[in-house]
Amino acid sequence: MISLLGRRFSLVLLVFLCALSLNLNAHAQEPARLTIHKVDDSAFPIVQVFFTATDYSGLPISGLGHEDFSVYEESRPADAFVLEELANSDQTITVVLVIDTSQTMYGKPLEDTKAAAKSFIGSLVPGDKVGLVTFSDEAQIRVPLTDALSTVTDAIGELEAQGKSPLYDAIEQAVGMLKNLPPGRKAIILLSDGHDDGSTFTFQETIQEAELWAIPIYPIGFGHSVNKDTIEKIASRTAGYAQIRPDTSELQEAFDTVRQVLRHQYFIEFASELPADGTQHTLMVNLNYLGAEYTATHNFLASPREVLIEMVDLEDGQIVGGDVKLEARLTAPAMVASVEYLLDDDLLTTVFDKPFTYVWDSSAIAEGEHILTVIATDNVGNTGRQDYHLSVRPAINVTWESPIEGDSLAGPTTLQVGVDALAGVAKVEFFADGVLIGEIDGAPYEFDWSLQDVQPGAHSLRVVATDVNNKADEADININVSLRRNTLVFWLALVVVLVAAGVMIPIANRRRKRSMLEKPRAAIPSSASLLEIKGLQPDRVWPLALEEVRIGRKRDANDIHATGLSASRRHAIIRAIEGRFVLFNLNPANPTVINGQAVETQHALSPGDEIQVGESVFRFQSDDKDEDEQ
Repeated sequence: MISLLGRRFSLVLLVFLCALSLNLNAHAQEPARLTIHKVDDSAFPIVQVFFTATDYSGLPISGLGHEDFSVYEESRPADAFVLEELANSDQTITVVLVIDTSQTMYGKPLEDTKAAAKSFIGSLVPGDKVGLVTFSDEAQIRVPLTDALSTVTDAIGELEAQGKSPLYDAIEQAVGMLKNLPPGRKAIILLSDGHDDGSTFTFQETIQEAELWAIPIYPIGFGHSVNKDTIEKIASRTAGYAQIRPDTSELQEAFDTVRQVLRHQYFIEFASELPADGTQHTLMVNLNYLGAEYTATHNFLASPREVLIEMVDLEDGQIVGGDVKLEARLTAPAMVASVEYLLDDDLLTTVFDKPFTYVWDSSAIAEGEHILTVIATDNVGNTGRQDYHLSVRPAINVTWESPIEGDSLAGPTTLQVGVDALAGVAKVEFFADGVLIGEIDGAPYEFDWSLQDVQPGAHSLRVVATDVNNKADEADININVSLRRNTLVFWLALVVVLVAAGVMIPIANRRRKRSMLEKPRAAIPSSASLLEIKGLQPDRVWPLALEEVRIGRKRDANDIHATGLSASRRHAIIRAIEGRFVLFNLNPANPTVINGQAVETQHALSPGDEIQVGESVFRFQSDDKDEDEQ
């Protein structure tokens, strides 16, 4: 019975060992291996992958093309990737040299090793780092990782051979120097005959640690008693490359081979379509080689980044007016999807196409301080925001300098106006009683008016200034034209006036006295006002305490400011006439709306009348008894 159990146990053990042997052999004879060394996601959504593809012996597989690889992010294919083979990559490498300094290295072997190691270090480029571990009676870190390569060279020159060879402990220390470094090309170059003597760690423990941290070991075995089996297992288990050199004089060539292997890699770049959500995602690279598929995975961070916004020809604190072209110059991690323009947190528009321009009519809003906000969003959800504090004013202003309101003109005069325009001035037109009398296109803004064929009496003058963007402003004044004293007409008219005055004045005096006896003089109602229902200052009460109250869009020319482009700059006046208030519309082409009806000339106001000027609405109100009865 015991013999039967023993045979069964032996059979099971034999099957297990065979399976283990097959597994190790299969691992060692894998046709290819794919290793991702670094993923750069600092410019997400752009992702860069640095990786190597090696054959069963650990040497690089060169000549692979785009069709041999496939890339996936979170199991979704990223087909639009760029592949590049880097045969002499400038990417820095980090290497730990592990050198056997036991008694077996005495003499020529150690001297050849030192010479080859120094030559290898001399071939490195700025930025590369090297560390040095030796092992004799114990494993020892001689030089920590450094880019001061001469320090390592000096330490190598001082090495002496003596004692035992704790090989596995030395590899364990080298792994410890590399394992916590950022992703990148890092490796261990081991110079040894492959024999271990006195290590605390076992072969299996050491190799598992190197596998765990994906640190390849490139062993160079030399000497007639080299342990070839151990050297090759160290390389195959860690994705390194083993070299057996019978003579130490060949170490220089061995080092050159390792340097070429470390400098060879592949590079893939693609634009991720994942949202910039600030979380880790899985990247997978597949290689199709000799009919088999090999896979390597790595994580990357989809980190959000800011879209940078700079406005063209617009600065914070700028004064603007009229049509303002908004154009955003953008720097974004991904392709920009949209740009929003907001004014005082109210959306003006959203633009989806390059160059993301919008022409904003600033004359449609109230003058004064405003905040323009620009928000840009790219295809992966990155955003940027920029605020601009702007001072809005009319694009162009024109004012009369000479003559002024109420002036009397008796002969040829020069009409003078002042023009203040943000853009260039295109033209300035002068009108008398609605008829164009002159036009100029540059400063000084003056026009000589001869008054020829102008009849004596009251006349209206208007000036219209237009800028290069076709924005205009106008100003009106009323003047009187009197007869010139050096004309015959003047003296004949004077005689007629004097005669008429001699007859009419006594009659007028008698009528005035009789009128004063019959009817008391009318007074301005004391309680009349306009209640602003809609406009710039809703619920404000505007007292009608003056004999004439002006309403219009231009602030400095009116008592009550109306808003909206449909309001004229001088739109209407309200006068107190014989105890009542009468509204006079100043521009028949742009009537005032009272109770829903267009008024082109004048309208006697009654309590409750609603008056619309542009976008402003007022209600006439009066508590005066006489006003209500009329």
